[in-house]
Amino acid sequence: MVYEIVHDFEYSVQKLISNLEKKIKEEDFGV
Repeated sequence: MVYEIVHDFEYSVQKLISNLEKKIKEEDFGV
């Protein structure tokens, strides 16, 4: 059960980072 919580947390963090990277790339292209 603890493993599932950690796994979900890592997945959420990776998703958040990928979204931030997309926003940064879009902003770079926009400028």
